[in-house]
Amino acid sequence: MLDFDFAFVENPSNKTVIVGDAVSMNCVPPVSFPVQVSIRWYHDYQLITPGGRISVDSSGKIKFSAIEKSDEGMYFCDGTNSYSQATRTSELAYVTVYGR
Repeated sequence: MLDFDFAFVENPSNKTVIVGDAVSMNCVPPVSFPVQVSIRWYHDYQLITPGGRISVDSSGKIKFSAIEKSDEGMYFCDGTNSYSQATRTSELAYVTVYGR
């Protein structure tokens, strides 16, 4: 039996940070059985490709090693069940970045 809940266990939350800070946001997708859910992150509705100073770990957490002013904006994540291809989308979070 396939099970993929609708509610995220943890949605991203708003952040206020300073340029250069290391920043992370959590995304814990809905419970899915029998397969794991793959996580993707979006910034201002554009898919983020991890690399350089931005990484996404296996738990779905996005990490910025040194946030930049251009990283300011809206973020959300989605989770896709690889078996059914069903996708759930998190709530929006806003990141505000202040200069030093």
